[in-house]
Amino acid sequence: QIQVAFSLSTIISIVATFISIICYPERPYTNETNDEVEVDTSSTSKQANEIEMLIIHSDANQINQQADQSHDKTKIINQSAESKSVAIEANESHDKSEIVDQSSEGKSQVSTTGKSNNQTNIINQSSKSKSKVITADEINSWSSWRQTYYLTKTMPKELVSLWITSTLGWLSFTAFMIFYTNFVGESIYHGNPEAPKNSTAFLNYTRGIRSASWGLIGYTTVSAIYSLLVVEVARYIEMRYMIAIGYLISCVAGVVMSLANEIVVINVMAALQGLGFASIFNLPFPILASYHDYFIKRRKDDRWILREYGLDISIIFTSINVAGIIDCVFLAILVAATHTSRSAIISATVFSSLCCLSAFFIYEVPRVQDKI
Repeated sequence: QIQVAFSLSTIISIVATFISIICYPERPYTNETNDEVEVDTSSTSKQANEIEMLIIHSDANQINQQADQSHDKTKIINQSAESKSVAIEANESHDKSEIVDQSSEGKSQVSTTGKSNNQTNIINQSSKSKSKVITADEINSWSSWRQTYYLTKTMPKELVSLWITSTLGWLSFTAFMIFYTNFVGESIYHGNPEAPKNSTAFLNYTRGIRSASWGLIGYTTVSAIYSLLVVEVARYIEMRYMIAIGYLISCVAGVVMSLANEIVVINVMAALQGLGFASIFNLPFPILASYHDYFIKRRKDDRWILREYGLDISIIFTSINVAGIIDCVFLAILVAATHTSRSAIISATVFSSLCCLSAFFIYEVPRVQDKI
């Protein structure tokens, strides 16, 4: 009952968070230092559509009025032509030309007045939209939670791809770390943690836990060594490809772990999982730093101009918490339903493969060539 209550409360909190994000009113924001207005597409697109509809309706009304006037004129001309002689028709043709010139001048005046009215409407609506913009000073006056919430809501697509990749990587890591020792104790050594302490099943489980600890030692060693080398390797290989390679190796290692029954093979594959962990723990933050340097300092991108590096780091760190909540709730239900921890290792392998694929969608900024 406690597990069910915890699971329900977690699911309700996640659903409430998504609902609040969807219902949050988007408002355009601007940077006062650059005097450039940065408008969210979701809020301004509606105003643009309304302005276009007003212009289309006004133009249609003018065209209909002009068509009615020209139709009435043709009727009058036809009636007068039937009742008058040929000589008078010549004079009337001259008069008609004058009438046409006057009507064309009147139409041009009507069109110019219509265009001026439409321009004034556009200016008024744009002034109203500018009065609703969020300035940098207003964002700085908010609480840290509200700033994080708003900047999460308005994340650029490059940051969204990086966050999704980080979340998938942490889903794989959390699932592996939580269920690895239990997987070895139950599936490899055929132990049972709920058996009596002096029983064979319980002793086998404890032996499996001790053997799995060697795999975790190898995992930590590989992660530490690769973390020292990752900066040097990043000079020759793009960081997104390093993440993809690290989790490709983790995916292959997870497949071997799920199929093998030898503890030595499983511990070696567990050590190789450290490559993926070192990649997802170290590389997203240099990628984020390159985004701030490229989009803010070099390109002056309006989507990034108000973003702070510290808040974006906290947004990346939220992927760790989201992954932990998902793994603790749903993988526990999965293991309870399948009655084996092997399903958790298979899930970690699936997350590794998804992280490998999503890494290819990470945007890599152009590198500046070193001057010789």
